[in-house]
Amino acid sequence: MGLKSNKRGVAVVFDWIFSIVAGVLVFSFLIYFAVQHTDLFGKVTARVVAEELDVLFSGYETSEVKTALDLGRKVELEFNCSRGVQQFRVNGKDGKTFWDKIIFSPDLVEGEKIDVATFSWNVPFRAANFIYLWDRRYEFEDAPINFDFFEPQKIKNKVEKVKFSKPVNSNFNCDFAEKDTKTIYYDIKEGEYQGYVCFNGKDDTPVKFFGEAMMMGAIVTDKDNFICAKELINKKLEIMKRVFENKKNNLVTSNKFCNEDYSIIVGRIPTKVDQLDNYVFGFLKDKNTELIIKGCASVY
Repeated sequence: MGLKSNKRGVAVVFDWIFSIVAGVLVFSFLIYFAVQHTDLFGKVTARVVAEELDVLFSGYETSEVKTALDLGRKVELEFNCSRGVQQFRVNGKDGKTFWDKIIFSPDLVEGEKIDVATFSWNVPFRAANFIYLWDRRYEFEDAPINFDFFEPQKIKNKVEKVKFSKPVNSNFNCDFAEKDTKTIYYDIKEGEYQGYVCFNGKDDTPVKFFGEAMMMGAIVTDKDNFICAKELINKKLEIMKRVFENKKNNLVTSNKFCNEDYSIIVGRIPTKVDQLDNYVFGFLKDKNTELIIKGCASVY
């Protein structure tokens, strides 16, 4: 009897231990599956958002628009630049590389709704459409124009101060910039803005911009992404110069009377932002107008 009772007791103990082990294994499997399941759908969501944003940006690239993207859920977009190529990631996972777009944005944009806009960059010919993304409110000090463009469509918790100033002693530098405040030094001639940006206040090295569209890009982006965008803009200028050179060659064949004017204007088209200033801008605009007055086809 005692032996049978002991066997029965041992069997009960083993059944109990087996149940615990089996339960732990099942529970562990469920946790593992849940984690993998969540990560899987996290990746799928990131990939879908990335693809949709890429398509959306392609549509915005050819028009001027301002709107708010309603993503339906809180999303984090990380923007960075690698070897002169802009990239973004969604929620730290999948993303896209932009091969032919110029985007100005903070390095991290997050929220269910994100402001997005486009603006044309003309120098004086149209060279590109810039895309802007931001998720914060901006406070402007001494702004040269009314930046309704950046009025938020809803109240944002993040607030950034941007200060504008005329150049000190006819020089653009960061010596007089306010500490830890983005300062944009600008001048305006021929109806166009040019200047330098001190992204990190007085301890920074200024970065040149040209045109209202680039100045607006400096408002929303950080220094690294701005410099990256500037490199891409230089590539756009190189492409535009080749386009106008090809057009000039065709025009020369059809109208030799205007040959010299065509050569002069195309020869002055810059291939770098740092080559652009108000004199070059005014020269190109005036020479193009003169071509039209003389009865020649315009270059742009």
